Amino acid sequence: MKKKLLFLLAVFVYVIAILGIRHFESQSPDANIKSIADAFWYAIVTLTTVGYGDFYPVTSVGKIIGLLVIIGSLGILGFLIGEVTVRFNQYMEKKKKWVLGNRFRKSLRDNRLE
Repeated sequence: MKKKLLFLLAVFVYVIAILGIRHFESQSPDANIKSIADAFWYAIVTLTTVGYGDFYPVTSVGKIIGLLVIIGSLGILGFLIGEVTVRFNQYMEKKKKWVLGNRFRKSLRDNRLE
């Protein structure tokens, strides 16, 4: 429960940072992040480590917040990958202990286990 609360808090701070990028970038005439959709696109591309380069902060404050978004993306991505790994390992342990049943069946042709 504590992990989930901490994760939700991190996502909340992440969204606030994204909105901050949009706020500061939309005030600059040279900026290419001008809408909330642009800011979220920038954050998603950063989170997934794709990095198209089509949107990027140009103001000083936007760059600082962008740095926080990059670091936050690493944390969120690390948490998600860790959770998937834990769940997969728990599933495999249950399967190994036959909690989920087995899939062995007797072959009619050659009387061996498959």
